[in-house]
Amino acid sequence: MESRLMSLGFRHVSGVILAIIAYSWIAGTALVVLVGSFFTFAEGSNLGLGLIQVQGLPALVIGGALGCLGVTAVVLAWKRRAASAKLAAAYCAVFVVCIGGAVLKDLFQSPIAWLAVVPEQTSLLVIIAVFLLSGMCVWKLARGRQ
Repeated sequence: MESRLMSLGFRHVSGVILAIIAYSWIAGTALVVLVGSFFTFAEGSNLGLGLIQVQGLPALVIGGALGCLGVTAVVLAWKRRAASAKLAAAYCAVFVVCIGGAVLKDLFQSPIAWLAVVPEQTSLLVIIAVFLLSGMCVWKLARGRQ
């Protein structure tokens, strides 16, 4: 079993568990983005992904592309392809930049109001941290498979 893990780019079983958690997070959020983009297109409402705020057909295209990127990364990981980790890291980076940029924009526009809604901002910071950690985990996996 150890040689099998080494061939996959892992040194310890904890790396396998972290990769499973990271890819599960990516798969879940990718499916939510895909379904959300279809509902946004059908309902004509706003697709809000941090800095990306679009409606209608652009929401379907952007949400569909992001969702397909995440799903493709998970499918390639299932088939044990090295490109999967790079796609997953790119998927996570998009969300870290979009959501993190929106949080920073809100913070600099009104720092007092930002601190007044601590539960909402804390949940956004947790989401950013999970995307960042997932991206780092799969990026480390990509470096181990080269």
